[in-house]
Amino acid sequence: MVNNLLTKGTSVLKHSIVKYPILIITVAYLIVSTFLFVSYGIKVVNDTHRYMEYAENLNQGIYIDQHNIWYVGYVLFLFVIQKISSSHEAIILAQYALAYVAVLCLYRTAFMLSNCKLTAVVAALIYCCFMEILTWCSYLIPEGIYISCLTITFFLLVKSTRLASYIFPTSLFIIFTCLIKPTGIALIGAILIGVTYKVGLLIKSRNVKILVSTSVCLLLLLLANRMLNTFILIENYVIGEIVYAITSLPNHPDIELLTLDIPKDIYVPSKDISPLPRLALFIINNPVFFLKLSLSKVAWFILHIRPYWSTGHNIFVMLFLMPLYYFSAVFIISEKRSSLKIFTFTFIIIHIITIAFTTVDWDGRFFMPLMPILIIFGSMGLMNSKENRFSTGNQSLNEKN
Repeated sequence: MVNNLLTKGTSVLKHSIVKYPILIITVAYLIVSTFLFVSYGIKVVNDTHRYMEYAENLNQGIYIDQHNIWYVGYVLFLFVIQKISSSHEAIILAQYALAYVAVLCLYRTAFMLSNCKLTAVVAALIYCCFMEILTWCSYLIPEGIYISCLTITFFLLVKSTRLASYIFPTSLFIIFTCLIKPTGIALIGAILIGVTYKVGLLIKSRNVKILVSTSVCLLLLLLANRMLNTFILIENYVIGEIVYAITSLPNHPDIELLTLDIPKDIYVPSKDISPLPRLALFIINNPVFFLKLSLSKVAWFILHIRPYWSTGHNIFVMLFLMPLYYFSAVFIISEKRSSLKIFTFTFIIIHIITIAFTTVDWDGRFFMPLMPILIIFGSMGLMNSKENRFSTGNQSLNEKN
């Protein structure tokens, strides 16, 4: 009797989810976002002033700030909102509104890829329930809209593979998304390599394929070199810093865990050399130190825990992420669409390489752009695994009967 009630209850729940997906997602989003807005309010941090100042200065005319130009997408977002209202509340509400659109787009993306409403709703609910994603909507920094725009971009990319009319607006939105943060280069790289793979299938000449692939890689390297002109790399390496700015707190109890000892004979290339050649020289001359430093950064990045966060928070993150990694891998391994695999692999790898070559942020926000893809694929891997077990179980029962 209990089993019958559970079966019936599960059936009713599934029916409700499939029948009212948008309502369920909207309610979940409103509960979480309201809680976060009440809890966090408006967070003004160290970098806020430079984005706000750039946006305000655009009223005097368009100009290029050598460093902040790589955040111009967020600056333009602020500029538009400030035309409507000058209050910080308006910006935060706009960021939460965009996040709601992103949740719905994530639902649609998961549905298009899985052709299963239940899987899509599960993905959207996981996105809402991992509150760290939406938390960044309360901060006056680019992370909130960058995560949202990436999620919307994934939807547009999938949609444009089915409807040619989406290609142009998708291209415009991709440009905007890539200009919100410098890590937008991961999206550019994933798209370019994905397109190169598709074009390569149509090209018969091996030499032409090599030429096209080499040109794409060279273009990405030139872009990266140009972007890195205003960023500090080597200077952070030579202080052995794994987590950004931890060395500014010399008495921090975890400083030994989050820094490396500097070799006495460390080689530092001249500042007059371009960023990527300078980086290459540093790696060639300090291979062991660089390997230890970069792998340490990648480990903290992938684990997404910090020794100065609470034990409860770290345990929650591990219990959440490890299954997500597992089921994402299950889906990717079983996935037959090569272009989807290549795009995903490239996007994730470029993000990881970026962290290995730059720094791990102290608050975990650099990890958040990976969450939409991990959640979509993890949900699909989870639901596929459940269906397979269910089918196997039914087959075994039928054989016994």
